[in-house]
Amino acid sequence: IKCQKPPLCYDFGGVETFLNSKATQQQLGVSKKWSSCNRIVNMAFQKDWMRNYHTKLPDMLAGDIKVLIYAGDVDYICNWLGNKKWTMALEWPHKADFNAAADQPYIVGGKQVGRIRASSGFHFMQVYQAGHMVPMDQPEAALAMLNDFMDGKLEKQAVQAGACTGAADPSGPMPKCYAGTEEVMGMKETVEVKVTSFAHGGGMLDFKASGFKSFACNSKPFTKEGQEISGDYGSCAPTGVTVEDVKYCSDSDTISATVKAEGIPVTSTLSRSDCPSAGELVI
Repeated sequence: IKCQKPPLCYDFGGVETFLNSKATQQQLGVSKKWSSCNRIVNMAFQKDWMRNYHTKLPDMLAGDIKVLIYAGDVDYICNWLGNKKWTMALEWPHKADFNAAADQPYIVGGKQVGRIRASSGFHFMQVYQAGHMVPMDQPEAALAMLNDFMDGKLEKQAVQAGACTGAADPSGPMPKCYAGTEEVMGMKETVEVKVTSFAHGGGMLDFKASGFKSFACNSKPFTKEGQEISGDYGSCAPTGVTVEDVKYCSDSDTISATVKAEGIPVTSTLSRSDCPSAGELVI
């Protein structure tokens, strides 16, 4: 596929106009023409090509210097899976804490734009629907990410987002119904769960998703261990769609569930809702 705007496949026209304006150059104290690609400058960095710098991070973290690694999830040059894998393989004193941390939704303007994992000053961000240059593809998300990182809010957001607390079993009469809606990059998903029975660590439930991907799993057996609710949804979910990380948070009496489609996870928090009456049809 040829680039619409060679050589970098991104249109830096606006940046070039801004940096070459007289007013901007006066403020910066420069007078030369700025361009997005300069071969002489590029050649000066060739000694840095394919060098490993991750070994410097443990000392930086030990010195209380915060570190953020981020990647767009459609970047084919520096793919996010490989980036995440090396952050989790990094040897440093808090490796176990970082690896045990959950990937939490990152919300900007009421929408989930990525996932953040953080512990002890080390952060990894997966940015949805962004390529090699995240700010060009998702400028609002990139700006929020940078500001939150500099303000020390990214790790706090990750901890607060993961505040699913309490591992007690659901109590009281059944059925119990829960519903929630979440939107990620314009893809809205509503998830409904109806727990029809529960006793001795297991029970039956109905799981329904509608919106970006729609399907229904009725009368599915499940088991509960701690917060984790495990069940087989593969037989009723469409091809390429999975249900992951279903948890019951007893302190808030809510359910957290992730529907993943086309590689994009949509995590919803389901609050208690009214169950349909006996005369209503449940599908």
